[in-house]
Amino acid sequence: MIKRKKPIVSLLTVAMMSLSLVGCSSSSEKAENGENQLTVWSHLSVQEIEKIDKVAQKWGEENGVKVKVINDKGETQAYIQAANSSKGPDIMFGMAHDNLGTFEKAGLLAQVPGGVLNEEDYASKQ
Repeated sequence: MIKRKKPIVSLLTVAMMSLSLVGCSSSSEKAENGENQLTVWSHLSVQEIEKIDKVAQKWGEENGVKVKVINDKGETQAYIQAANSSKGPDIMFGMAHDNLGTFEKAGLLAQVPGGVLNEEDYASKQ
């Protein structure tokens, strides 16, 4: 079972990092050293976060973005409050999908703009 988790986590990480640019592309937030900065909070295990951080750092180097991956074990309400302020992350990764309704009511979700995803990269709906 562990062997099956690694490819899934890797795939989700790549997808997460790719889609994160959509949400952050209009942001002009800068890190202290003048680089773009992306902050990721994760609710995954420590081992998974370490793997995500390696992928995120490599992606950051390739794209000139400082990436900070944080192990966050806060409650859903704490995330909602942080996300509605300037102290929240750019990406929240690893929370259960049953929080989507709560996030929608809090105004934290938005539809992915058309043309961002390449539909040929995904299986057909057949």
